[in-house]
Amino acid sequence: MSKKHYLYHSSYCQFSKEAIESIYKKSLQNEFNLTNIDSGNGNIPTCVDRVPLIITNNKEIITDDNLFRFIESLHKKNMQNSNNEEIQPFSMLGAINTSLSDAARNCVCGPSLG
Repeated sequence: MSKKHYLYHSSYCQFSKEAIESIYKKSLQNEFNLTNIDSGNGNIPTCVDRVPLIITNNKEIITDDNLFRFIESLHKKNMQNSNNEEIQPFSMLGAINTSLSDAARNCVCGPSLG
């Protein structure tokens, strides 16, 4: 499993709230570590100069409109992956071999009459 993306946000920022809401509506919360910068705990990277801001698992910085595009692209990617993983219906059409194999023809079932 790849590393998570980091979303830096503030409780005072409407765009941060919208980003978090979008992440939860699209069921992407397991793909992100959410970090509220309001606590001022000192563990905020110096590159975080605005919120919301995403640092991807590839160390790419995403802000502004690109942030919401990134969230949408993750959602689409996850939808495609989940569609590929769905159970496909099973069909026997064309898969039935009506001829007996050599092993089946030579099989002796039951006691020999000879």
